[in-house]
Order: sequence, then C-alpha cells, then structure tokens
Amino acid sequence: MLADLRRQTPDVVFQGGDVAFGGSQPAEVIDCIVQEGWQGVLGNTDEMLWDNSARPALEASAPKLEAAVQSLL
Repeated sequence: MLADLRRQTPDVVFQGGDVAFGGSQPAEVIDCIVQEGWQGVLGNTDEMLWDNSARPALEASAPKLEAAVQSLL
C-alpha cells in the first residue's frame, strides 16, 4: 500500500484514527505514519496508549472490546 501511495503521489494523506488496535503490526503502522508525517484524527482506541483513564468508559460503552483491550496490556 505504501508503494501504491508513493506511485500515486497524493497531495495529502490523512489517516482516520484507531490505527493502534485491530490491525496487523500496529506499532509499525504508527511508526510509518509518524515517519511520513501524515496527519489524522485520534481514535478512542489510540487514546488508550497514553491516557489509560479513558479505558473504563470505552469498555463500558463497548463490552466486547474489554477482552481485546486486555490482550493489548
């Protein structure tokens, strides 16, 4: 995908958030976003990386997410 983006030479790449959870190689994806300087939004699952206080509310609003979150810790 990164090679495709480079071939297309877009003016802007904007990521939609929640990149730190649910996909393959989330750390590598975050590193790539930072390295490329892409802007984007902060997803609620991304926020848990540095603000664990949001976790209880997120788990309460999405009970099935709790097991998945526990697997990240």
